[in-house]
Amino acid sequence: MASLQVGGGGHGGKRPVDHDVPLVPFIDLLLCCVMFLLVTAVWNRLASVDSPLAAPGGPTAEVNERPTLTLLVTAAHVTIGSDLGDRLELPRDEGLAALREALVARRAGDRDDIEVAVVPDDDLLYEDIIETVDAVIGSGYPNVGLRDR
Repeated sequence: MASLQVGGGGHGGKRPVDHDVPLVPFIDLLLCCVMFLLVTAVWNRLASVDSPLAAPGGPTAEVNERPTLTLLVTAAHVTIGSDLGDRLELPRDEGLAALREALVARRAGDRDDIEVAVVPDDDLLYEDIIETVDAVIGSGYPNVGLRDR
């Protein structure tokens, strides 16, 4: 234990005051903080989802020779577009059946190595995004990823 003595013995009738600095609890608190930061760093790394699709225009964007089909999902509609410039807009009130039918019809003319990028709107529920990804995979497109706008 570290101690700190203030005052002298016999100067002016003051009693010596002995203050102990609690080093052991301080070290315990410091070690807890270090462990918390280490665990948080590991959880942050494990919580991220790596997508096979690179962000457009990002520093790690590579030249993609495989064709990409993009699904823009908003609260009102789903827009299916490709690199070739074609575009099909489906209202969301028709449900996922219309999306599946459109994707199955489109799948007949697409190459086998096509990538599908699902671009959800910020106000969509997680459940709706997962249902859309499941519908795309169920339509015969195995290379599906999420991408920001």
